Order: sequence, then structure tokens, then C-alpha cells
Amino acid sequence: MSEVARGVEVENLINSDACLKGFIWSDDGVDLNLAFDTIAIGNCKLKCTWASGVNIMLDSKQNVLGMPLTREVYYKRLSNGRFKVKFDFADRGCVDIECEDLILRKIDNSEEGVAPNS
Repeated sequence: MSEVARGVEVENLINSDACLKGFIWSDDGVDLNLAFDTIAIGNCKLKCTWASGVNIMLDSKQNVLGMPLTREVYYKRLSNGRFKVKFDFADRGCVDIECEDLILRKIDNSEEGVAPNS
């Protein structure tokens, strides 16, 4: 996996029309990794370091199939230097995260899942 962006640079690469493929905790449960399929870079992993204030609310109604698609993504740099990110999946729910840093890596086709340890 190669690093594509970090911190505020991530905002331009994961925004609307990104499909959430999955998420997994890593590094003894302090980092949250989210896998996306994006228009800008294809399959990628967003590592949210030292994640806290995590709120994951996803809903798939009966007869609704497929991955949730972002309607909008909100990024905010907090006064303490951390990031606040909200992934809005319209009527499918949302994911809210506060974290120390954002690290975006491209996932090549040979990698499966979220690949937490890279």
C-alpha cells in the first residue's frame, strides 16, 4: 500500500460518492481503519489514528442491498489539533470519528479487506 494523503489533504479525496466497504480496529484498538471505494483513487484505506468519540450508525432496510454510499463528508480541524470527521450516508446512517491524524493509502487489487496492520 502506498500513502496517498495525510491530514487535511484527505478532504479532497474522500468526499461524496465513496462506498464504505468495511471497518476494523487496529494497533491494540486505538486506530480505526475504514475501507472505501472512491471515484478519485479507487480502493483505499483511511486510517484514523487514536480514534475516539466514535459513533457508527448504519442501517440497511429490508430489500436494500450494497455498500453505503457517502452523500457528504465533513472534515473539521479542532482547536486541539485533532480531526473531527463525519461520513454522511444519507438514509443509510453516518459514521462520526474524532482522531489524531488521517492517513489515506491506496489498496491494490491483491489486498483483501481493510488490511489493518499497514
